[in-house]
Amino acid sequence: MDDAHDVQPDIAFPLDTKRSRMLFAGAFVVAHVIAFLVGIRLHYDGPSTVSTLWLPSGVFLAALLLAPTRCWWWVAGVGFFTELTAAFATGGGFETMYADGRVWYPIANVGNLLEALLSATLIRTLLPRRVPRCSPQWLVGFVGIAMVISPAINAALGAWGLWITGVSDQVAETWRTWWFGDGMGVMVVTPAVLAWAARRRVGRHPVTSTVVEGVIVTVVTFSVATFIFIPEMDEIDALWRLPFAIAIPLLWAAFRLGLAATCSLIFGASILIALGVDMDRGPFTAMGDNPTERILIMQGFMAMTFLPMQMLAAGVSERMRMRERLDQELVVRREQQAHVERLVQEVNHRVRNNLGVIISMVEAADSDPATLLGRLRAMSRVHDQLSVSQWRPTDIGGVISAVVLPLVVESSDRVVMSGEPVRLPPEQCQSLAMALHELASNALRHGAMKDPGGHLEISWGMQDGNVALHWSETMADPPVGLVEGQGCRLIRGFIEFEMRGQANIQTTDDGLKCDIRFPLRANGPMLTNAAAKKAGPRID
Repeated sequence: MDDAHDVQPDIAFPLDTKRSRMLFAGAFVVAHVIAFLVGIRLHYDGPSTVSTLWLPSGVFLAALLLAPTRCWWWVAGVGFFTELTAAFATGGGFETMYADGRVWYPIANVGNLLEALLSATLIRTLLPRRVPRCSPQWLVGFVGIAMVISPAINAALGAWGLWITGVSDQVAETWRTWWFGDGMGVMVVTPAVLAWAARRRVGRHPVTSTVVEGVIVTVVTFSVATFIFIPEMDEIDALWRLPFAIAIPLLWAAFRLGLAATCSLIFGASILIALGVDMDRGPFTAMGDNPTERILIMQGFMAMTFLPMQMLAAGVSERMRMRERLDQELVVRREQQAHVERLVQEVNHRVRNNLGVIISMVEAADSDPATLLGRLRAMSRVHDQLSVSQWRPTDIGGVISAVVLPLVVESSDRVVMSGEPVRLPPEQCQSLAMALHELASNALRHGAMKDPGGHLEISWGMQDGNVALHWSETMADPPVGLVEGQGCRLIRGFIEFEMRGQANIQTTDDGLKCDIRFPLRANGPMLTNAAAKKAGPRID
């Protein structure tokens, strides 16, 4: 398999650095050794001579599922040699199994390794990638693969090997106990590890829960398990103590604390139940005709009780996550709706502004279609400039170039423009563009651009927090005096009213100058026609 088949990379550990691999391997070794020692403690000294709850199988599978596929070779190696070393170091925990000089140690370890690899491969290959880990749908497939198919195959190999070596002649009993023991180990360990890994990656359980509530549920669960499964009892005690009462605190955990906490409580309760059977205590000691039947009853009880609890907790957690996602989508939709409403208001505002400007230009055109057409074209060019910038603050140099250069294209070599970067909001760009259009039109008809020896210099920058623009025309034959017409009134209207600035137009000995200053801020409201008449120039 390649990394493309890694299921749910959001809870898989990347292991892309040496330090992360060492930490992962260290944690795996410690957990595997502890699980091995507990499994040895819970072995059954009967005809089947196997453990009733083999926890290393769950630890091994969890490590393979958490690690990327490219790291499987060394994860498998670490697990195999850890289990093999722990088995020899214990001095033969299964003395009857390894009475022939421990020849069966490596064979049993190879079987456990193959079981874990088969389960991990089938899970990553057969379960759809779109199904989240630890969801109810995923757990159904997980149970079928990791608790039924793989342990059954490993148990068959193990039982057959024990029969061949003469360690045990109870093949059927050994196969059932081995199968159930491996399956129960996977059930109580692997989902808990995966759930906590997912919780570490994506956060806590969405249901509101507190540490105090978790402590209370834990105390109640272990108290009930100790009361039911640890004491010595006869058949009557076994009836009234009701083993299924352990489901009550687990239901509480499933609805309130999430899958990770529920699986952790199931893990602890399973240890107590298996420990009680190992000590010939609890309700299962009074059931069945022989120890093998009692162990099978215990394993069946664990499967029937704890699997539904895991499914329920997974379903509740998934439902709460879906509710959170829906709430987030609702928030996003409300924000989008508010954004659309703001856009509509902005469009309405700009349309009203543009209509007001057009009305002013029509009224100021004095029945001159060419003048009106020129102003509309200037308005269109600045609109294109703002569209390119997506109606965000735009550089003043681009606005000046878009408005002035098309009018003086044949004399552009006599135009000098310079200034520092200054970004204007869209409303100020439109007002400034219309004022500059009037200046450029006047220069083309009467000023420096009409005079073959004339020059136009435009400069701008920031002065005392205001935008300062200097328009200077130099002519060989400058005009005498300034005749203020409709264009001057429009310039002052755009600058002084709409932009809250100042426009000073005057003639000089060698031409014409216009100094424009305005604060860098949003525009004021557009004038209505009546207000424009009171203010002077008609520039709605």
